[in-house]
Amino acid sequence: MSVDEIAPLLATAESYLTRLPALETGRVMAQIAEIRAELAPGLATPPVLPAEQGVVGEVPPADEALRLSQARSRVTQARAYVQTGRPEFVEPALTGAAAHLSEVGEASRVALLAEIEEVRAELAAVLTAERTTRAETELTGHLDTATTSLPGSPELAAVALKRFADRLVSAEVRDLLADEAVERYAARGVELTARLAASIKQRALARALPSLTELERRLADGPYAGLDQRGAYQAARELRELKHRVLAAVAPLPGDDLDMRDVQARLVAADTALARAALAWGTRTLQRRVGGTWAAISADIAGWEGESATPGLLEEPDLPLTLAAIRRTHPLARAGHQRAREVFGSAAAALYRAYARVLDEAEKIPTPLRGIELDKPGRLLIAAGYTFAGTDYLDPLAARIRELQTRWRADAVATARTRQDVYAAAVAEAESVWPRIVAATGALDDFDPVDETSHGRTVLIPAAHNRAGADFRDADFRDIDFAMRRGGVPVGGSFEPHVLRALEHAWYDLRLDVDHHRPWDLLAVVEGPTLLAERTVVTLTDRDTGAEIGTVEEWRAAEGVRLRIVGLHAGPVATGPGF
Repeated sequence: MSVDEIAPLLATAESYLTRLPALETGRVMAQIAEIRAELAPGLATPPVLPAEQGVVGEVPPADEALRLSQARSRVTQARAYVQTGRPEFVEPALTGAAAHLSEVGEASRVALLAEIEEVRAELAAVLTAERTTRAETELTGHLDTATTSLPGSPELAAVALKRFADRLVSAEVRDLLADEAVERYAARGVELTARLAASIKQRALARALPSLTELERRLADGPYAGLDQRGAYQAARELRELKHRVLAAVAPLPGDDLDMRDVQARLVAADTALARAALAWGTRTLQRRVGGTWAAISADIAGWEGESATPGLLEEPDLPLTLAAIRRTHPLARAGHQRAREVFGSAAAALYRAYARVLDEAEKIPTPLRGIELDKPGRLLIAAGYTFAGTDYLDPLAARIRELQTRWRADAVATARTRQDVYAAAVAEAESVWPRIVAATGALDDFDPVDETSHGRTVLIPAAHNRAGADFRDADFRDIDFAMRRGGVPVGGSFEPHVLRALEHAWYDLRLDVDHHRPWDLLAVVEGPTLLAERTVVTLTDRDTGAEIGTVEEWRAAEGVRLRIVGLHAGPVATGPGF
Protein backbone atom coordinates (compact mmCIF):
# COMPACT_ATOMS: atom_id res chain seq x y z
CA MET A 1 0.00 0.00 0.00
CA SER A 2 1.40 3.36 -1.01
CA VAL A 3 1.97 6.40 1.20
CA ASP A 4 -0.86 8.23 -0.56
CA GLU A 5 -3.24 5.40 0.31
CA ILE A 6 -2.11 5.17 3.96
CA ALA A 7 -2.28 8.91 4.80
CA PRO A 8 -6.08 9.31 4.34
CA LEU A 9 -6.67 6.22 6.47
CA LEU A 10 -4.60 7.70 9.31
CA ALA A 11 -6.42 11.02 9.06
CA THR A 12 -9.82 9.29 9.16
CA ALA A 13 -8.81 7.21 12.21
CA GLU A 14 -7.46 10.24 14.05
CA SER A 15 -10.58 12.29 13.23
CA TYR A 16 -12.80 9.53 14.59
CA LEU A 17 -10.82 9.26 17.83
CA THR A 18 -11.05 13.00 18.52
CA ARG A 19 -14.87 12.73 18.61
CA LEU A 20 -15.05 9.86 21.08
CA PRO A 21 -16.13 10.82 24.69
CA ALA A 22 -13.87 9.98 27.63
CA LEU A 23 -11.94 7.12 26.00
CA GLU A 24 -8.36 6.33 26.73
CA THR A 25 -7.30 7.24 23.19
CA GLY A 26 -3.81 8.45 24.02
CA ARG A 27 -2.08 5.18 23.21
CA VAL A 28 -3.81 4.82 19.83
CA MET A 29 -3.17 8.46 18.93
CA ALA A 30 0.50 7.97 19.79
CA GLN A 31 0.69 4.94 17.45
CA ILE A 32 -0.89 6.99 14.66
CA ALA A 33 1.70 9.72 15.26
CA GLU A 34 4.54 7.16 15.09
CA ILE A 35 3.24 5.72 11.80
CA ARG A 36 2.91 9.20 10.32
CA ALA A 37 6.47 9.99 11.43
CA GLU A 38 7.75 6.90 9.63
CA LEU A 39 5.84 7.88 6.50
CA ALA A 40 6.72 11.60 6.78
CA PRO A 41 9.40 11.55 4.04
CA GLY A 42 6.77 10.26 1.65
CA LEU A 43 4.00 12.68 2.50
CA ALA A 44 3.74 15.74 0.30
CA THR A 45 1.50 17.69 2.74
CA PRO A 46 0.39 16.91 6.30
CA PRO A 47 -3.22 15.85 6.86
CA VAL A 48 -5.50 18.48 8.34
CA LEU A 49 -7.44 17.16 11.40
CA PRO A 50 -10.77 18.60 12.63
CA ALA A 51 -9.11 20.27 15.62
CA GLU A 52 -6.53 21.90 13.30
CA GLN A 53 -8.71 23.15 10.46
CA GLY A 54 -7.47 26.43 9.20
CA VAL A 55 -3.87 25.74 10.35
CA VAL A 56 -1.39 25.46 7.50
CA GLY A 57 2.18 24.46 8.10
CA GLU A 58 4.77 21.80 7.83
CA VAL A 59 4.36 18.30 9.17
CA PRO A 60 5.40 18.39 12.86
CA PRO A 61 8.20 16.13 13.99
CA ALA A 62 7.22 12.77 15.40
CA ASP A 63 7.55 13.76 19.06
CA GLU A 64 5.57 16.97 18.45
CA ALA A 65 2.82 15.00 16.73
CA LEU A 66 2.76 12.61 19.65
CA ARG A 67 2.43 15.46 22.19
CA LEU A 68 -0.27 17.09 20.11
CA SER A 69 -2.16 13.81 19.90
CA GLN A 70 -1.88 13.26 23.65
CA ALA A 71 -3.03 16.83 24.36
CA ARG A 72 -6.07 16.37 22.12
CA SER A 73 -6.88 13.14 23.92
CA ARG A 74 -6.79 14.86 27.32
CA VAL A 75 -9.03 17.70 26.09
CA THR A 76 -11.48 15.14 24.71
CA GLN A 77 -11.46 13.35 28.07
CA ALA A 78 -12.07 16.62 29.91
CA ARG A 79 -15.05 17.48 27.72
CA ALA A 80 -16.47 13.99 28.31
CA TYR A 81 -16.09 14.45 32.07
CA VAL A 82 -18.08 17.67 31.83
CA GLN A 83 -20.83 16.00 29.83
CA THR A 84 -21.05 12.92 32.09
CA GLY A 85 -21.18 14.83 35.37
CA ARG A 86 -17.67 14.16 36.73
CA PRO A 87 -16.36 17.70 37.21
CA GLU A 88 -13.64 16.70 39.68
CA PHE A 89 -11.67 15.06 36.84
CA VAL A 90 -11.94 17.95 34.37
CA GLU A 91 -9.19 20.27 35.59
CA PRO A 92 -6.56 17.48 36.01
CA ALA A 93 -7.27 16.40 32.42
CA LEU A 94 -6.95 19.98 31.11
CA THR A 95 -3.78 20.55 33.11
CA GLY A 96 -2.33 17.39 31.59
CA ALA A 97 -3.31 18.58 28.11
CA ALA A 98 -1.60 21.94 28.63
CA ALA A 99 1.55 20.17 29.86
CA HIS A 100 1.86 18.37 26.50
CA LEU A 101 1.77 21.68 24.58
CA SER A 102 4.99 23.20 25.93
CA GLU A 103 7.01 22.12 22.86
CA VAL A 104 4.25 22.13 20.24
CA GLY A 105 4.11 24.57 17.35
CA GLU A 106 2.51 27.97 17.96
CA ALA A 107 -0.50 27.48 15.70
CA SER A 108 -1.45 24.09 17.13
CA ARG A 109 -0.81 25.21 20.69
CA VAL A 110 -2.98 28.32 20.36
CA ALA A 111 -5.84 26.32 18.88
CA LEU A 112 -5.76 23.70 21.63
CA LEU A 113 -5.36 26.28 24.40
CA ALA A 114 -8.48 27.98 23.07
CA GLU A 115 -10.29 24.64 23.15
CA ILE A 116 -9.09 24.12 26.75
CA GLU A 117 -10.62 27.45 27.76
CA GLU A 118 -13.86 26.46 26.00
CA VAL A 119 -14.00 23.29 28.11
CA ARG A 120 -13.37 25.31 31.27
CA ALA A 121 -16.21 27.65 30.30
CA GLU A 122 -18.48 24.64 29.75
CA LEU A 123 -17.51 23.28 33.19
CA ALA A 124 -18.27 26.63 34.85
CA ALA A 125 -21.67 26.71 33.15
CA VAL A 126 -22.45 23.15 34.30
CA LEU A 127 -21.43 23.88 37.90
CA THR A 128 -23.47 27.08 37.93
CA ALA A 129 -26.47 25.18 36.59
CA GLU A 130 -26.07 22.54 39.32
CA ARG A 131 -25.90 25.19 42.06
CA THR A 132 -28.93 26.89 40.56
CA THR A 133 -30.83 23.60 40.54
CA ARG A 134 -29.92 22.93 44.18
CA ALA A 135 -31.02 26.42 45.21
CA GLU A 136 -34.33 26.09 43.36
CA THR A 137 -34.86 22.62 44.85
CA GLU A 138 -34.28 24.00 48.36
CA LEU A 139 -36.66 26.93 47.80
CA THR A 140 -39.29 24.67 46.29
CA GLY A 141 -38.90 22.25 49.21
CA HIS A 142 -39.59 24.96 51.77
CA LEU A 143 -42.62 26.12 49.81
CA ASP A 144 -43.92 22.58 49.43
CA THR A 145 -43.48 21.97 53.17
CA ALA A 146 -45.43 25.14 53.89
CA THR A 147 -48.15 24.13 51.43
CA THR A 148 -48.64 20.64 52.85
CA SER A 149 -48.44 21.85 56.46
CA LEU A 150 -50.97 24.65 56.14
CA PRO A 151 -54.15 22.58 56.71
CA GLY A 152 -53.04 20.83 59.90
CA SER A 153 -49.92 22.54 61.23
CA PRO A 154 -49.72 26.27 60.56
CA GLU A 155 -46.82 26.53 63.01
CA LEU A 156 -44.69 24.20 60.85
CA ALA A 157 -45.78 26.13 57.76
CA ALA A 158 -44.63 29.37 59.40
CA VAL A 159 -41.18 27.86 60.09
CA ALA A 160 -40.89 26.68 56.47
CA LEU A 161 -41.86 30.11 55.13
CA LYS A 162 -39.31 31.77 57.42
CA ARG A 163 -36.56 29.50 56.08
CA PHE A 164 -37.76 30.14 52.53
CA ALA A 165 -37.65 33.91 53.01
CA ASP A 166 -34.14 33.80 54.54
CA ARG A 167 -32.87 31.65 51.67
CA LEU A 168 -34.51 33.76 48.98
CA VAL A 169 -32.78 36.96 50.10
CA SER A 170 -29.37 35.27 50.49
CA ALA A 171 -26.56 36.53 48.30
CA GLU A 172 -26.03 33.12 46.69
CA VAL A 173 -29.63 32.82 45.51
CA ARG A 174 -29.64 36.42 44.25
CA ASP A 175 -26.48 35.67 42.23
CA LEU A 176 -27.72 32.37 40.81
CA LEU A 177 -31.36 33.03 39.97
CA ALA A 178 -32.62 35.41 37.36
CA ASP A 179 -34.72 38.33 38.51
CA GLU A 180 -37.79 36.73 36.94
CA ALA A 181 -37.24 33.52 38.94
CA VAL A 182 -36.73 35.44 42.18
CA GLU A 183 -39.92 37.39 41.55
CA ARG A 184 -41.79 34.17 40.79
CA TYR A 185 -40.63 32.56 44.04
CA ALA A 186 -41.33 35.75 45.98
CA ALA A 187 -44.85 35.86 44.58
CA ARG A 188 -45.48 32.29 45.68
CA GLY A 189 -44.07 33.11 49.12
CA VAL A 190 -46.40 36.08 49.42
CA GLU A 191 -49.34 33.93 48.37
CA LEU A 192 -48.50 31.22 50.94
CA THR A 193 -47.94 33.84 53.64
CA ALA A 194 -51.40 35.18 52.96
CA ARG A 195 -52.82 31.66 53.10
CA LEU A 196 -50.98 31.06 56.38
CA ALA A 197 -52.46 34.21 57.86
CA ALA A 198 -55.89 33.10 56.69
CA SER A 199 -55.35 29.63 58.20
CA ILE A 200 -54.26 31.08 61.54
CA LYS A 201 -57.25 33.38 61.47
CA GLN A 202 -59.61 30.53 60.60
CA ARG A 203 -58.31 28.40 63.49
CA ALA A 204 -58.49 31.33 65.91
CA LEU A 205 -62.06 32.14 64.98
CA ALA A 206 -63.04 28.47 65.04
CA ARG A 207 -61.88 28.35 68.67
CA ALA A 208 -63.20 31.77 69.69
CA LEU A 209 -66.64 31.97 68.13
CA PRO A 210 -68.26 28.98 69.87
CA SER A 211 -67.25 30.37 73.29
CA LEU A 212 -68.33 33.87 72.28
CA THR A 213 -71.69 32.57 71.03
CA GLU A 214 -72.18 30.62 74.24
CA LEU A 215 -71.33 33.74 76.27
CA GLU A 216 -73.88 35.80 74.34
CA ARG A 217 -76.52 33.07 74.63
CA ARG A 218 -76.15 32.85 78.38
CA LEU A 219 -76.29 36.63 78.72
CA ALA A 220 -79.42 36.77 76.56
CA ASP A 221 -81.09 34.09 78.70
CA GLY A 222 -80.43 35.99 81.92
CA PRO A 223 -77.28 34.55 83.49
CA TYR A 224 -78.29 35.18 87.10
CA ALA A 225 -82.03 34.54 86.93
CA GLY A 226 -83.23 32.59 89.97
CA LEU A 227 -79.71 32.13 91.42
CA ASP A 228 -78.69 32.68 95.00
CA GLN A 229 -75.46 34.37 96.02
CA ARG A 230 -73.26 31.31 95.55
CA GLY A 231 -74.88 30.38 92.25
CA ALA A 232 -74.46 33.91 90.94
CA TYR A 233 -70.78 33.93 91.85
CA GLN A 234 -70.33 30.58 90.10
CA ALA A 235 -72.16 31.84 87.01
CA ALA A 236 -69.99 34.97 86.97
CA ARG A 237 -66.84 32.86 87.09
CA GLU A 238 -68.09 30.70 84.21
CA LEU A 239 -68.91 33.78 82.14
CA ARG A 240 -65.46 35.24 82.80
CA GLU A 241 -63.92 31.93 81.75
CA LEU A 242 -65.84 32.02 78.47
CA LYS A 243 -64.59 35.55 77.87
CA HIS A 244 -60.98 34.57 78.63
CA ARG A 245 -61.24 31.63 76.22
CA VAL A 246 -62.31 34.02 73.47
CA LEU A 247 -59.46 36.42 74.22
CA ALA A 248 -56.88 33.61 74.29
CA ALA A 249 -58.16 32.19 71.00
CA VAL A 250 -57.95 35.48 69.09
CA ALA A 251 -54.63 36.53 70.62
CA PRO A 252 -52.66 35.59 67.43
CA LEU A 253 -54.79 37.93 65.30
CA PRO A 254 -53.60 41.50 64.63
CA GLY A 255 -55.57 44.23 66.31
CA ASP A 256 -56.58 45.88 63.03
CA ASP A 257 -58.15 42.70 61.60
CA LEU A 258 -61.83 43.29 60.84
CA ASP A 259 -62.96 40.02 62.41
CA MET A 260 -60.79 40.74 65.45
CA ARG A 261 -62.48 44.13 65.80
CA ASP A 262 -65.88 42.46 65.49
CA VAL A 263 -64.96 40.00 68.27
CA GLN A 264 -63.75 42.87 70.46
CA ALA A 265 -66.95 44.81 69.84
CA ARG A 266 -69.04 41.78 70.75
CA LEU A 267 -66.99 41.33 73.93
CA VAL A 268 -67.57 44.98 74.87
CA ALA A 269 -71.29 44.44 74.31
CA ALA A 270 -71.10 41.27 76.40
CA ASP A 271 -69.37 43.19 79.21
CA THR A 272 -72.13 45.78 79.12
CA ALA A 273 -74.83 43.09 79.17
CA LEU A 274 -73.02 41.34 82.01
CA ALA A 275 -72.90 44.55 84.03
CA ARG A 276 -76.61 45.14 83.45
CA ALA A 277 -77.42 41.56 84.40
CA ALA A 278 -75.37 41.85 87.58
CA LEU A 279 -77.10 45.11 88.48
CA ALA A 280 -80.51 43.62 87.79
CA TRP A 281 -79.68 40.54 89.84
CA GLY A 282 -78.49 42.73 92.70
CA THR A 283 -81.66 44.79 92.56
CA ARG A 284 -83.89 41.72 92.51
CA THR A 285 -81.92 40.16 95.34
CA LEU A 286 -82.21 43.28 97.41
CA GLN A 287 -85.94 43.42 96.73
CA ARG A 288 -86.40 39.79 97.71
CA ARG A 289 -84.67 40.28 100.99
CA VAL A 290 -86.70 41.73 103.77
CA GLY A 291 -87.02 45.38 102.88
CA GLY A 292 -83.68 45.24 101.07
CA THR A 293 -82.07 45.65 104.44
CA TRP A 294 -78.47 46.52 104.86
CA ALA A 295 -78.11 43.51 107.14
CA ALA A 296 -78.76 41.16 104.22
CA ILE A 297 -76.18 42.88 102.03
CA SER A 298 -73.64 42.89 104.82
CA ALA A 299 -74.11 39.16 105.29
CA ASP A 300 -73.58 38.48 101.59
CA ILE A 301 -70.33 40.44 101.37
CA ALA A 302 -69.01 39.58 104.81
CA GLY A 303 -65.27 39.07 104.84
CA TRP A 304 -64.43 41.17 101.81
CA GLU A 305 -61.96 43.22 103.88
CA GLY A 306 -59.79 40.14 104.46
CA GLU A 307 -59.60 39.06 100.81
CA SER A 308 -56.23 38.91 99.09
CA ALA A 309 -55.05 37.84 95.67
CA THR A 310 -51.75 37.15 93.88
CA PRO A 311 -52.60 37.66 90.23
CA GLY A 312 -50.25 36.85 87.38
CA LEU A 313 -48.74 39.34 85.00
CA LEU A 314 -51.39 42.02 84.34
CA GLU A 315 -54.18 39.67 85.38
CA GLU A 316 -57.38 41.08 86.91
CA PRO A 317 -57.20 40.66 90.72
CA ASP A 318 -59.46 37.79 91.76
CA LEU A 319 -61.32 39.40 94.69
CA PRO A 320 -64.93 38.26 94.22
CA LEU A 321 -66.25 39.48 97.59
CA THR A 322 -64.63 42.90 97.16
CA LEU A 323 -66.07 43.16 93.68
CA ALA A 324 -69.45 42.10 95.03
CA ALA A 325 -69.20 44.72 97.76
CA ILE A 326 -68.68 47.42 95.11
CA ARG A 327 -71.56 46.24 92.96
CA ARG A 328 -74.00 45.43 95.77
CA THR A 329 -73.51 48.68 97.63
CA HIS A 330 -73.34 50.95 94.59
CA PRO A 331 -77.13 51.28 94.15
CA LEU A 332 -77.65 52.03 97.83
CA ALA A 333 -74.69 54.39 97.87
CA ARG A 334 -76.18 56.36 94.98
CA ALA A 335 -79.47 56.42 96.92
CA GLY A 336 -77.73 58.06 99.90
CA HIS A 337 -77.35 55.10 102.27
CA GLN A 338 -74.50 56.22 104.51
CA ARG A 339 -73.09 52.82 105.43
CA ALA A 340 -73.39 51.61 101.83
CA ARG A 341 -71.45 54.68 100.68
CA GLU A 342 -68.71 53.93 103.20
CA VAL A 343 -68.38 50.29 102.18
CA PHE A 344 -68.56 51.19 98.49
CA GLY A 345 -65.72 53.72 98.88
CA SER A 346 -63.57 51.36 100.97
CA ALA A 347 -64.09 48.39 98.63
CA ALA A 348 -63.37 50.49 95.53
CA ALA A 349 -60.19 51.82 97.18
CA ALA A 350 -59.10 48.27 98.13
CA LEU A 351 -59.65 46.97 94.61
CA TYR A 352 -57.87 50.02 93.18
CA ARG A 353 -54.85 49.25 95.37
CA ALA A 354 -54.90 45.66 94.11
CA TYR A 355 -54.89 46.92 90.51
CA ALA A 356 -52.07 49.34 91.41
CA ARG A 357 -49.98 46.45 92.77
CA VAL A 358 -50.52 44.57 89.52
CA LEU A 359 -49.24 47.59 87.60
CA ASP A 360 -46.34 48.05 90.03
CA GLU A 361 -45.13 44.54 89.23
CA ALA A 362 -45.67 44.95 85.50
CA GLU A 363 -43.71 48.20 85.41
CA LYS A 364 -40.71 46.51 87.03
CA ILE A 365 -40.24 43.75 84.48
CA PRO A 366 -38.50 44.10 81.10
CA THR A 367 -40.84 44.65 78.21
CA PRO A 368 -42.25 41.26 77.12
CA LEU A 369 -41.95 40.44 73.44
CA ARG A 370 -44.71 37.84 73.03
CA GLY A 371 -47.86 39.17 71.43
CA ILE A 372 -50.20 37.61 74.00
CA GLU A 373 -48.35 39.44 76.81
CA LEU A 374 -48.18 42.73 74.89
CA ASP A 375 -51.99 42.56 74.60
CA LYS A 376 -52.53 42.18 78.37
CA PRO A 377 -52.62 45.94 79.15
CA GLY A 378 -55.53 46.31 76.73
CA ARG A 379 -57.47 43.51 78.39
CA LEU A 380 -56.76 44.90 81.86
CA LEU A 381 -57.98 48.29 80.65
CA ILE A 382 -61.32 46.76 79.63
CA ALA A 383 -61.66 45.02 83.01
CA ALA A 384 -60.82 48.26 84.87
CA GLY A 385 -63.39 50.18 82.87
CA TYR A 386 -66.05 47.70 83.82
CA THR A 387 -65.04 47.43 87.49
CA PHE A 388 -64.46 51.10 88.29
CA ALA A 389 -67.24 52.66 86.23
CA GLY A 390 -68.75 55.53 88.17
CA THR A 391 -65.77 55.93 90.52
CA ASP A 392 -62.95 58.47 90.75
CA TYR A 393 -60.39 55.68 90.30
CA LEU A 394 -61.12 54.88 86.68
CA ASP A 395 -59.37 57.82 84.97
CA PRO A 396 -55.99 57.65 86.81
CA LEU A 397 -55.95 53.86 86.57
CA ALA A 398 -56.78 53.90 82.85
CA ALA A 399 -54.09 56.55 82.22
CA ARG A 400 -51.49 54.43 83.96
CA ILE A 401 -52.46 51.31 82.02
CA ARG A 402 -52.36 53.20 78.71
CA GLU A 403 -48.92 54.61 79.56
CA LEU A 404 -47.59 51.11 80.22
CA GLN A 405 -49.21 49.83 77.03
CA THR A 406 -47.62 52.61 74.95
CA ARG A 407 -44.17 52.04 76.44
CA TRP A 408 -44.32 48.29 75.91
CA ARG A 409 -45.35 48.68 72.30
CA ALA A 410 -42.56 51.18 71.59
CA ASP A 411 -39.97 48.99 73.33
CA ALA A 412 -41.13 45.93 71.42
CA VAL A 413 -40.75 47.74 68.09
CA ALA A 414 -37.26 48.99 69.01
CA THR A 415 -36.20 45.57 70.25
CA ALA A 416 -37.38 43.91 67.06
CA ARG A 417 -35.30 46.34 65.00
CA THR A 418 -32.06 45.79 66.92
CA ARG A 419 -32.37 42.16 67.91
CA GLN A 420 -31.19 40.80 64.58
CA ASP A 421 -28.14 43.07 64.61
CA VAL A 422 -27.26 41.98 68.14
CA TYR A 423 -27.67 38.34 67.17
CA ALA A 424 -25.47 38.71 64.07
CA ALA A 425 -22.73 40.45 66.08
CA ALA A 426 -22.85 37.76 68.76
CA VAL A 427 -22.63 35.00 66.15
CA ALA A 428 -19.61 36.65 64.52
CA GLU A 429 -17.87 37.07 67.88
CA ALA A 430 -18.61 33.46 68.85
CA GLU A 431 -17.23 32.17 65.55
CA SER A 432 -14.10 34.26 66.06
CA VAL A 433 -13.32 33.10 69.59
CA TRP A 434 -14.27 29.41 69.23
CA PRO A 435 -11.03 28.33 67.44
CA ARG A 436 -9.01 29.87 70.28
CA ILE A 437 -11.10 28.02 72.86
CA VAL A 438 -10.55 24.72 71.05
CA ALA A 439 -6.82 25.38 70.61
CA ALA A 440 -6.42 26.19 74.33
CA THR A 441 -7.76 22.73 75.26
CA GLY A 442 -5.75 20.84 72.65
CA ALA A 443 -8.87 18.85 71.82
CA LEU A 444 -9.04 16.91 68.53
CA ASP A 445 -11.94 15.60 66.50
CA ASP A 446 -10.92 11.97 67.01
CA PHE A 447 -13.38 10.81 69.64
CA ASP A 448 -14.18 7.11 69.36
CA PRO A 449 -16.63 5.98 72.08
CA VAL A 450 -15.40 2.38 71.95
CA ASP A 451 -11.78 3.43 72.47
CA GLU A 452 -11.12 3.19 76.21
CA THR A 453 -7.92 5.21 75.87
CA SER A 454 -10.09 8.30 75.26
CA HIS A 455 -11.34 8.21 78.86
CA GLY A 456 -10.21 11.32 80.71
CA ARG A 457 -9.36 13.21 77.51
CA THR A 458 -10.97 16.43 76.29
CA VAL A 459 -12.32 15.86 72.78
CA LEU A 460 -13.91 18.01 70.08
CA ILE A 461 -17.34 16.94 68.78
CA PRO A 462 -18.30 19.21 65.86
CA ALA A 463 -21.74 19.63 64.29
CA ALA A 464 -23.54 17.61 66.96
CA HIS A 465 -27.32 17.45 67.18
CA ASN A 466 -28.61 17.42 70.75
CA ARG A 467 -31.13 14.61 71.25
CA ALA A 468 -31.37 14.85 75.06
CA GLY A 469 -34.95 14.58 76.20
CA ALA A 470 -36.12 13.62 72.71
CA ASP A 471 -34.26 10.33 72.33
CA PHE A 472 -32.15 9.93 75.47
CA ARG A 473 -32.35 10.42 79.24
CA ASP A 474 -30.21 9.42 82.16
CA ALA A 475 -30.48 5.78 83.22
CA ASP A 476 -32.70 6.79 86.14
CA PHE A 477 -34.90 8.67 83.61
CA ARG A 478 -33.83 12.13 84.73
CA ASP A 479 -33.22 14.73 82.07
CA ILE A 480 -29.65 15.35 80.93
CA ASP A 481 -28.27 18.38 79.12
CA PHE A 482 -26.84 16.70 76.02
CA ALA A 483 -27.03 13.31 74.28
CA MET A 484 -26.44 11.89 70.81
CA ARG A 485 -25.10 8.84 69.03
CA ARG A 486 -21.43 8.83 68.05
CA GLY A 487 -20.33 5.95 65.88
CA GLY A 488 -23.56 4.18 66.81
CA VAL A 489 -22.84 4.46 70.55
CA PRO A 490 -25.03 6.62 72.86
CA VAL A 491 -23.01 9.38 74.51
CA GLY A 492 -24.29 12.11 76.80
CA GLY A 493 -23.89 14.12 79.95
CA SER A 494 -24.36 17.46 81.61
CA PHE A 495 -23.12 21.00 81.05
CA GLU A 496 -20.47 22.43 83.31
CA PRO A 497 -21.80 25.43 85.27
CA HIS A 498 -20.00 27.97 83.08
CA VAL A 499 -21.56 26.42 79.95
CA LEU A 500 -25.05 26.63 81.44
CA ARG A 501 -24.40 30.22 82.54
CA ALA A 502 -23.36 31.16 78.99
CA LEU A 503 -26.58 29.70 77.56
CA GLU A 504 -28.73 31.37 80.20
CA HIS A 505 -26.98 34.68 79.53
CA ALA A 506 -27.91 34.40 75.85
CA TRP A 507 -31.47 33.27 76.58
CA TYR A 508 -32.48 35.50 79.45
CA ASP A 509 -30.11 38.49 79.49
CA LEU A 510 -29.53 39.06 75.77
CA ARG A 511 -32.83 37.37 74.72
CA LEU A 512 -31.13 35.63 71.81
CA ASP A 513 -32.34 32.47 70.17
CA VAL A 514 -29.96 29.54 70.69
CA ASP A 515 -31.67 26.95 68.51
CA HIS A 516 -31.00 23.39 69.71
CA HIS A 517 -32.39 22.05 66.43
CA ARG A 518 -29.24 23.23 64.67
CA PRO A 519 -25.85 21.49 65.12
CA TRP A 520 -23.61 22.55 68.01
CA ASP A 521 -19.84 22.21 68.43
CA LEU A 522 -18.84 20.69 71.78
CA LEU A 523 -15.77 20.27 73.94
CA ALA A 524 -16.28 17.35 76.29
CA VAL A 525 -14.29 15.41 78.85
CA VAL A 526 -14.79 11.67 78.31
CA GLU A 527 -15.61 10.20 81.74
CA GLY A 528 -16.18 6.55 80.91
CA PRO A 529 -18.95 3.95 80.56
CA THR A 530 -22.49 4.70 81.68
CA LEU A 531 -26.10 3.68 81.09
CA LEU A 532 -28.51 5.91 79.21
CA ALA A 533 -32.25 5.44 78.72
CA GLU A 534 -33.11 5.45 75.02
CA ARG A 535 -36.57 6.08 73.57
CA THR A 536 -37.58 2.96 71.62
CA VAL A 537 -40.67 2.35 69.49
CA VAL A 538 -41.84 -1.26 69.70
CA THR A 539 -44.16 -2.67 67.04
CA LEU A 540 -46.80 -5.07 68.38
CA THR A 541 -47.87 -7.92 66.12
CA ASP A 542 -50.45 -10.65 66.37
CA ARG A 543 -48.77 -13.87 67.46
CA ASP A 544 -50.86 -16.03 65.13
CA THR A 545 -51.22 -13.90 61.99
CA GLY A 546 -48.18 -11.70 62.24
CA ALA A 547 -50.37 -8.67 61.50
CA GLU A 548 -49.28 -5.39 63.00
CA ILE A 549 -51.48 -4.33 65.92
CA GLY A 550 -49.87 -1.04 66.82
CA THR A 551 -46.83 0.52 68.42
CA VAL A 552 -45.81 1.43 71.94
CA GLU A 553 -43.02 3.67 73.14
CA GLU A 554 -40.54 2.52 75.77
CA TRP A 555 -37.39 3.84 77.44
CA ARG A 556 -34.78 1.09 77.38
CA ALA A 557 -31.39 1.07 79.05
CA ALA A 558 -28.49 1.34 76.60
CA GLU A 559 -24.76 1.12 77.30
CA GLY A 560 -23.01 4.32 76.41
CA VAL A 561 -20.29 6.77 77.38
CA ARG A 562 -20.73 9.66 79.83
CA LEU A 563 -19.42 13.09 78.86
CA ARG A 564 -18.90 16.28 80.82
CA ILE A 565 -19.54 19.25 78.50
CA VAL A 566 -16.87 21.88 79.19
CA GLY A 567 -17.15 23.93 75.99
CA LEU A 568 -19.90 24.88 73.56
CA HIS A 569 -20.27 26.80 70.30
CA ALA A 570 -23.93 27.28 69.38
CA GLY A 571 -24.92 30.27 67.25
CA PRO A 572 -24.20 33.36 69.38
CA VAL A 573 -22.68 31.33 72.24
CA ALA A 574 -19.02 30.31 72.55
CA THR A 575 -17.64 29.23 75.92
CA GLY A 576 -15.00 26.94 77.28
CA PRO A 577 -12.56 26.49 80.17
CA GLY A 578 -11.20 29.90 81.06
CA PHE A 579 -13.42 31.70 78.51
